[in-house]
Amino acid sequence: MNVRIMSRKAMEEHLAQGVLENTSIISFYDPIGSGKRRKESDYRPIFFEGKCENVFSVAIHDLDPEALADFGLTVEGFFPEATELARFIYDAKNENRDIICQ
Repeated sequence: MNVRIMSRKAMEEHLAQGVLENTSIISFYDPIGSGKRRKESDYRPIFFEGKCENVFSVAIHDLDPEALADFGLTVEGFFPEATELARFIYDAKNENRDIICQ
């Protein structure tokens, strides 16, 4: 099992090369409204359909911990998908899949 970390741009370029077999992808994206000034396309999840069947997408605000309260968030509730993501990672490991974290 290999684990790689890729930027959004690198992931999109990698997907353009074809289907990812024996791979699980963890895809983080920043939902609109976290205060960053970027293009709207930066906020959408990457479209993996037909390229990879094992994808765990997480919308998570790109915030400093001090700013959580400004968005009605707490440290405890910031990443509620953590347990489900841990299961996804264990499944990938048990199935000997590579993991790409984007």
